[in-house]
Amino acid sequence: MAIKYRSCILTILCLLSAMNTSGNELSAEINLLADQNSLAVFETNLDSRNLNPIGLAEGYALIGARWEAFERHENAHASYSRSVSLLEPFGASPELIQALIDRSYMQYLLTGSTEDYCPDREQAVGLARQLDTAEPLVRALVHRAFCFHDQGEMQQGLGDAQEAMAIATEYQLSSDLKGMVANATGNLYRSALLPDLAYEAYAQAYQHWQKRDDRPDIFNMLHNMTGEALKLGLWEAAEAHINEMFNMADQPGAGRDFLFFAFYNRGLMAMERYQFMEAATALDNALALKKTTSELRFVALAYHLRATQHLWGGEPDKALADLARARASGLIEEDKLMPLEDLAIALNAVENPLALTNPFELLLRQVREQQRKFRNEYARADYAQHMQLTAEYEAELLERQLQVQALELAQAQSAAELARQGTLNATLLIVLLCVLLLILVKSWRSQKRRSNTDYLSGIANRERLFELGFRAARTASKQGQPVAVILLDIDHFKSINDSHGHAVGDRAIALTAQTIEELCRHRALAGRLGGEEFLVILPGSTLEHACLQAETMRKAIAGLEIRGSQERKLSFTVSAGVAIGSGEQIDFEGLVHDADVALYRAKSAGRNRTKAFQDMGEGTMHPTPVTRSTTRDLPASDAHTKATENG
Repeated sequence: MAIKYRSCILTILCLLSAMNTSGNELSAEINLLADQNSLAVFETNLDSRNLNPIGLAEGYALIGARWEAFERHENAHASYSRSVSLLEPFGASPELIQALIDRSYMQYLLTGSTEDYCPDREQAVGLARQLDTAEPLVRALVHRAFCFHDQGEMQQGLGDAQEAMAIATEYQLSSDLKGMVANATGNLYRSALLPDLAYEAYAQAYQHWQKRDDRPDIFNMLHNMTGEALKLGLWEAAEAHINEMFNMADQPGAGRDFLFFAFYNRGLMAMERYQFMEAATALDNALALKKTTSELRFVALAYHLRATQHLWGGEPDKALADLARARASGLIEEDKLMPLEDLAIALNAVENPLALTNPFELLLRQVREQQRKFRNEYARADYAQHMQLTAEYEAELLERQLQVQALELAQAQSAAELARQGTLNATLLIVLLCVLLLILVKSWRSQKRRSNTDYLSGIANRERLFELGFRAARTASKQGQPVAVILLDIDHFKSINDSHGHAVGDRAIALTAQTIEELCRHRALAGRLGGEEFLVILPGSTLEHACLQAETMRKAIAGLEIRGSQERKLSFTVSAGVAIGSGEQIDFEGLVHDADVALYRAKSAGRNRTKAFQDMGEGTMHPTPVTRSTTRDLPASDAHTKATENG
């Protein structure tokens, strides 16, 4: 009742506000203020105008946006706070939600601390749920998603992003809102060290904002995509994004800091590729434009990058100067500054720093390349498996960080000894680096094995299965042999989950996988595609042999029993689709598609049976002619009955 009462008051005040000075008139007045002094005077006199609380709150929100345009973030924060205080007594409203979001963004720019800017976003989500209006709720959820940076909080952040995208899609909201959701999703994946998923999300945001020609957000996504492309070693993609940033910076109406970020990313890419001369030029150009951006953290990062470049260039004194500038910003973590600073101090005491940095650079390249491969291999793993292995990965990462820190300390001590003795003794450094390389290689191999295995069934996962399938298809094409595939799907699996619980469903999946793997012969390969679907690859097999193999598996699975709910015995069946291909260029994905068509027909014909695909002119994904057999319907009653099917 109280909420309805406040809502009525708010509606009446909005009408009264419209009868006085309209929002458009107030906005026009504020936009005509050409300088900050005029804006300050206008804000001081705003309370004396004949405005009701709602109109006054709107005025302060407009003033806050104007301060934001002047990059006076403290003033903008104060104006948005005044708007919030005026609107809060009237309860949930789109205006209050937006004022909270705007104030939280200013707080983010001022401190960057989630403890400071996230309470406003939490409040905005609560108010938006009370209001039950699509667009304010999407905006509030998207901004709250940015609060979850830690890997342990990633699921909650993704939950906000997924809910926001579902609402935006259901209510057909603007591409701008969908772009915001995709951007927030990319940030979450980036925080979780999943660069390929982050890159994909940023690319989606880029496409959404291209539809609206939203140039600042398009530019921001190019910046984000460049960072993730560099982590993945996608040099051509990163180069293309950077070139597009320079093109946008040269166009009329470009953002003030577009050119700064274009040079910054050029320098970052050059450093990643050890092109130190190019990096020096790009970073010098970026820092010459530092006053054009309000993103002071990136200015500090540019100093940090240039300090690294000075170290490799044998100029430790210049490196120390840039590190001091980065530290003075207060925006770079000490654990990023201290190792470089210690190394620069040690190198500063050496007569010829390049004699030490050159061999170390070569070895470091090898270490970083192994790290890149390990990180990318990990990033391509199935997301569910990623969540399961996060704790183990963090422990391994911490161990490697400690090893790297120990290595850097040993290097600094070695450099100091060289200054005193005048001799180059890098043996210890090389040994330690070799040990680190061995550890990284061993860790990478272990991680690769885990990333190739489905965590629930214990057999090959989808990614590994397709890798093996493509390889088998290429080999068979070269040797002039066929390749057959069997696609199996547990019948009525949803009913098993609904009636007996997901734990019983998981046991059914695991037992099915175990049975399929045990029945695989010779070169047959088996894996789980996902859900309740399994795929078997049979290199060199005929269609008849593949159908018999599918029937053997189907009958064996039909004879299995597991304990369902209330200790009742539960049996289940599978349906199977079989397809075969041969020729000069076998398309493995096309075979899987054909098997899926056959599986669909098996399901439609009553389940618990096997069907083989026949080419009836319905189209094919194969780029070259592929030999296929006649479709065979192998019902549950007679595994060896061969009947031609015409539909």
